[in-house]
Amino acid sequence: MIEKLTDKPRRYDLVVYVRGKEQGVIHRVIHARSDRYIICGDNCWQLEYVKPEQIKGIVTEYCRKGKWHDVSYLPYRLYVRLWVDLLFLKRPLFYVREKIKRKMKH
Repeated sequence: MIEKLTDKPRRYDLVVYVRGKEQGVIHRVIHARSDRYIICGDNCWQLEYVKPEQIKGIVTEYCRKGKWHDVSYLPYRLYVRLWVDLLFLKRPLFYVREKIKRKMKH
């Protein structure tokens, strides 16, 4: 479930932003600054820099295994904290994973 922004996104928020002219992307806020947001997808290793005007909405609920959960759901909040706070470990692992996948395709 995606809702229109009413406040500025904060660290850990899952936001919808427009990349390029019309591609909508959902990624997580890693750092919020006054002039930009540093974001990264949960299954990505590359950081992206997004201007505030590119962000169009925020995820408020998600569906997992056929059941809807609010983003205030405790297991989700724990997952988010660990995933973002341990980004320094995740990025090198995901980078290596991507390189291995590319090698296997060729």
